[in-house]
Amino acid sequence: GDSLSCCKCFRCGLRFCGVCRSPCHPGETCFEDGSRVVRLTKRRPPLSPELQGVAMQIAAEVEKSHSSKAHAVAAASKAGDFE
Repeated sequence: GDSLSCCKCFRCGLRFCGVCRSPCHPGETCFEDGSRVVRLTKRRPPLSPELQGVAMQIAAEVEKSHSSKAHAVAAASKAGDFE
């Protein structure tokens, strides 16, 4: 996740990380953000088996966290807690 892995699409000019395929994130690893980790699990060609396993574990935790937040928002909306 550094400037060495920042790529640019030759067609549209979009800059992205060549490892996780997310927007460039200089100074941060691909594993520092949940959305980037989820992208890593869907990457083609896939990561090495070792990194894919780590990414899958972290992505599962991210998905679980997002699900919990979605349930909390739904409960708050039913209770009328929104301003």
